[in-house]
Amino acid sequence: MRTGFSIISDTVFLSFSSFIILSVFLYYFTPYPFSLIISVSLAIISGVLFYRAANKKRARSVDGKLEKQKYESAMINLAALKEEKQAEFFYPLYKNKNGGAKINGDVIELEKTRAILPLFSFSEKDKGKILRALARYKDGVTVLSENFSENERAFFGKFGKITLKDGKEVFSDMKAANLFPKEVIVPEKKKKTLLILPLYKKKAVSFLLYGLFFLSFSFFVPIKTYYLAFGTAFILSALLCRVFGKDG
Repeated sequence: MRTGFSIISDTVFLSFSSFIILSVFLYYFTPYPFSLIISVSLAIISGVLFYRAANKKRARSVDGKLEKQKYESAMINLAALKEEKQAEFFYPLYKNKNGGAKINGDVIELEKTRAILPLFSFSEKDKGKILRALARYKDGVTVLSENFSENERAFFGKFGKITLKDGKEVFSDMKAANLFPKEVIVPEKKKKTLLILPLYKKKAVSFLLYGLFFLSFSFFVPIKTYYLAFGTAFILSALLCRVFGKDG
């Protein structure tokens, strides 16, 4: 993930590279000083656009990563609780919505005939337990769990008064109430691996120097196309390495 400093340095690199490419090409097609003015203007604009886009992407990435980590942690730590403790955990949430709510073993009774059944677990759900709860609370049972398979949804859908509430819905309610389980198990962070051709930031400067070398020679040779093409290709490679490359 980019830091604030890396975004600034990448922006400067991109603006400078854009200025070099534009100034060389416009030199042949636009009279001076207009070529210089246009090159500087477009380079600044490209830098500003890149900086804004990179900052927004970084903010979204940080928020999304934190949200995902918080969700995974909540689901794992809920599953680690005994079912009675799960009911105790969710009780404050449903007590605020239903004044008459109370805990009865591993369920939260909303009324005499309606209840909430938390079933966060690392194993398959006990269908018999859910059906027994429905037999007791005839007006409906809401089952809370991280996820439900298609077979489970199809099976419980036959009974009409069983509501399935998955992890995303539960987590949304938890966020609204600022209610999260204590972290006793912390999931290990996964390292991302790139499955594309490797790009390294450290190569950017070398490609930029090669590009400057070829573009500079275009001023001194009669056939310029070759030098312009290769110079541009090297600078574009430098930009790719700088913007999308990894450290290493």
